[in-house]
Amino acid sequence: MSTPATTQRTALVTGTSSGIGRAVALLLDRDGYRVFAGVRKEADAERLRRDASPRLQPIILDITRPEQIAAAVETLRQELGETGGLDALVNNAGIVEAGPLECLSLERLRRQFEVNVFGHIAVTQACLPFLHRAKGRIVTIASAVSDSPAPFLGAYAGSKCALRGLMISLRRELMWFGIEVSVVLPGFVTGPLWDEVPRTFEKVAREDASGRYGPLLETLVEMVEPTFRWGVAPEVVARVVRRALRARWPRAIYRCGPGSRLAQWVDWIPERLIHWTQVVLVRRRQARAANSKQRPAAVEHSAPS
Repeated sequence: MSTPATTQRTALVTGTSSGIGRAVALLLDRDGYRVFAGVRKEADAERLRRDASPRLQPIILDITRPEQIAAAVETLRQELGETGGLDALVNNAGIVEAGPLECLSLERLRRQFEVNVFGHIAVTQACLPFLHRAKGRIVTIASAVSDSPAPFLGAYAGSKCALRGLMISLRRELMWFGIEVSVVLPGFVTGPLWDEVPRTFEKVAREDASGRYGPLLETLVEMVEPTFRWGVAPEVVARVVRRALRARWPRAIYRCGPGSRLAQWVDWIPERLIHWTQVVLVRRRQARAANSKQRPAAVEHSAPS
């Protein structure tokens, strides 16, 4: 059983196979933390090892599987010793289940909450004995959609609203014991998590048996894809996580990216104005699409024989 040096900080980061989690794990590794990095499979672990120092230790951790959480805790116990503590827990793992709530199966909805909510709570509860010993910190990645739930992202937004509320409540419970809890709210983040959303919308549109949502979803894909250019890189979010871990007086909420800062003001806008703005934008886009389809036929008709 190994015992870490008392000056070496330790961190567990979940969801480090790609995106924000990977960026956080590598940044904390460069900062000198001994990082335990939760990954889904061994291939992800190998990629992390190639880019990190020998201090970083990947562990197989699907946060929805109790046996893997128990195995991760046992690894912490073996590596940190019976009295060793954890300086940081970064909850990051997440998925996006996109689509109209009318069409979204309860199985997919439950899966969304299992990963984005219950999994994080399970890991946090399991790690709290280590965090109490070190008076460590918890930083959880939620989302700016918890400020302004978007259409067809209701399952994702609902899970992030729940996660945010739970973590703020946890912050107020643990502050008495010297454990600080912060929530990071990024807007769009570049990477595989959001890259799949437009394709998911297109798939739902093709499979919509009612025909109600297909045209609307196709239009929204065209409207939403350009906003992904506002997305911040995972490394930017990682630096915000580091700030929360370093701050003398860490805040409850940290925002990241222009989309996140914009979202916090949406509550000040009348709901009906938001609704009609969406209606106008969608109808204009659909009208332009219809005109562009008709234009070649009109030119061909007017051409001289």
